[in-house]
Amino acid sequence: MMKRLLKLVFIVVSIPLTVGFALALLPIAGHFVAFETRHILFLSGAGAALLGYPWLRRSQFFRTFEHELTHLLAAKAFFAKWESLNVKSSGDGEVRYSRESNFVIALAPYFLPLFAAAFALLSPALHPKIAVYALVPAGFLLMHHLYSSIAEMLVGQPDIRESGRIFSFAFIALLGLLTYGCIIAFAAGGCPAVLEYLMAGPERAFEIGTTYAPTLLHRTAALLRGLF
Repeated sequence: MMKRLLKLVFIVVSIPLTVGFALALLPIAGHFVAFETRHILFLSGAGAALLGYPWLRRSQFFRTFEHELTHLLAAKAFFAKWESLNVKSSGDGEVRYSRESNFVIALAPYFLPLFAAAFALLSPALHPKIAVYALVPAGFLLMHHLYSSIAEMLVGQPDIRESGRIFSFAFIALLGLLTYGCIIAFAAGGCPAVLEYLMAGPERAFEIGTTYAPTLLHRTAALLRGLF
């Protein structure tokens, strides 16, 4: 009962936060109209992933490898020990670790674009003349993760069913906006844009919460009473 109550509280709180970060992303994304080199490279990578979608959707190994590796790294964050990681060319995969799973470990592959984030984080460590080119694979891998995650969620993954569909979608939406938003902000304007995004999201959420909280809470509670 307590677990359900906590999930309900999270769902309610996540609504203004999700909307706030979504609204905060709009002006950040507007930076791309400047069409600077970093913007062109990032958008080229994302565009290539879209064009290659018919082929990429048939290549299950890479998608499954990223999915299972993200489970593993999330488990490591909770001090689990790695026992095994198996991925087959057919797209089947399994990861084993030394602790019981939780909703963060279960849902991590859906909100964390691991490989795209890795290239974005790698960029500042590279030589200034080549650092910007890391945005090409970052854009490609971010778009690939987006449509792969949508496809997996639509088929009803066990990770989502076990964590609860409504809670899972609320959690993935909020955390996905944070991770995707930071990568997009970095592509748009570097670290200053990431900081701008992270500061603007809670501000917009607070504005939404204080303006619409009474009506939102009443309608959300009425809806969730029927679902739970």
